Amino acid sequence: MLGRGQAQLFHRGRALRLSLRHSEILFLLAAHPEGLYGGEIASLLHEHGTPSVTVRVEMSRIRKALGEVVDSSPYRWSVPVGTDVDQVRHFLAAGEYRRALRAYRGPVLPRSAAPAVVEAREDLAHELRHVLFRNAAPEVLLEWAQRPDGRRDPFVLQAALGAVAVGSPRAEQVRAWLDQASG
Repeated sequence: MLGRGQAQLFHRGRALRLSLRHSEILFLLAAHPEGLYGGEIASLLHEHGTPSVTVRVEMSRIRKALGEVVDSSPYRWSVPVGTDVDQVRHFLAAGEYRRALRAYRGPVLPRSAAPAVVEAREDLAHELRHVLFRNAAPEVLLEWAQRPDGRRDPFVLQAALGAVAVGSPRAEQVRAWLDQASG
């Protein structure tokens, strides 16, 4: 889910690239292991909702492609499932900040405009930023500052600046990124 326009699902020993809509639906089901009904999925996918029949059609397509790994009434995964989002959160909770940062390959389904996915994207980015900013070693912050999402975040850059020797070429590079992000 992370950093990809469409999710990649590993199922029965093969990698499947999903459509954006199927990615969104399966992400929502992973985030709600208790299951969701069609109307709930519809309201999570679109601000004004989509017809439940549309969700039923998409669920039928998903079940046809994946087999019986998705139950109905409510829709839910019938097998244990984990996402790379779960993995990042696990590493953060365990204090493995460098591993969390490396597992975070970018925002959750960055092309999705589904309200629940946008919220999940913002929640994970906020959690990552908050935990790393407060707990990670300066070297981890510097590693983050070197990534595209870190180079746009003035708070990350300011913290990373403290991780490098004053006057070093790296400090000047981070300062330039900070100027660009702030200006």
